[in-house]
Amino acid sequence: MAALQGVKIGDHHTLKDWGLYLVVGGTTVGPAEPDESLLVKVPFSDRILDLSKSMDGKVHYTQRKITITLKCVKPKRLWPKVQSTLENALQGQWLKCVFDDDPAWYWEGFWTVTPQSRDRWENVFAITGICNPYKTNTTAAAGADWLWDSFSFEEDTIYDTPTEVKSL
Repeated sequence: MAALQGVKIGDHHTLKDWGLYLVVGGTTVGPAEPDESLLVKVPFSDRILDLSKSMDGKVHYTQRKITITLKCVKPKRLWPKVQSTLENALQGQWLKCVFDDDPAWYWEGFWTVTPQSRDRWENVFAITGICNPYKTNTTAAAGADWLWDSFSFEEDTIYDTPTEVKSL
């Protein structure tokens, strides 16, 4: 049986700080949304002008929606306090998000908290982020400080010249 996993959002870890663990299959990373503002309606025409690749030949994206479903392991009497603390820490904040199973990468986004269900046995929350379209490697900034604890010698790369690293 796999160990319970959480997510670090901002300075807080959902499992260690709040007793909230990831539901198996409860994380959804939506598709990157193409920048539709680059589709221009031509005045007095029935056509749309596609400027999405006009500047650099690349498609540009605006955002991505990430939904994280978490269950509470704390006693039922503490559930209202957990919800209040969770909302105070995350609601309406622009924060980094690092998943326990992918510690070398982070997402940045604007987070909201929604109670999903509460019955006598479990309390479930959904944390939703409207995020940048790409996750960012924690080691991508050449010459900048980075964390050894999250560095994987098998999968990560140390960059010695500045570069932009993106991953869909």
